[in-house]
Amino acid sequence: MYGGGDFNFSRIVPDTARALVRGERPVIRSDGTPERDYIHAPDAVDAYLAIANSLDDPAMHGRAWNAGAGRPYSVREIVDRLVADSGRDAEPDVQGEGTPNGEIDREFLDSSRIREELGWEPRWELDDGLRETWAWYERHLRRD
Repeated sequence: MYGGGDFNFSRIVPDTARALVRGERPVIRSDGTPERDYIHAPDAVDAYLAIANSLDDPAMHGRAWNAGAGRPYSVREIVDRLVADSGRDAEPDVQGEGTPNGEIDREFLDSSRIREELGWEPRWELDDGLRETWAWYERHLRRD
């Protein structure tokens, strides 16, 4: 999940945004190839609300739901898109090789059940969500 307000700088989106605001090169702690299914925070909220609204139906109790965009993106793609959104000329500092120890190389969700049974689907395209997220960090982290 990504979006403004996330100050966990061990995560790729906030760490990249902070580096760009500071005029630094974003750091990639892998070779940039690990893939994840990125979902914008407002879409995650909508998924939780869809699930909450389903709980009046006892048949829905105890169900497991996956909410994701349904397409994986590499860490490098995310960083490159944020660099482009920032308008800065910053080449990422790729510090790793392969997938970091303890990490999963490729991870994304099958959201077909929540889409079909609860009618939820993400409203935010990745590029729009990253652009909005970059703007939030630029406003909130820039030096005065």
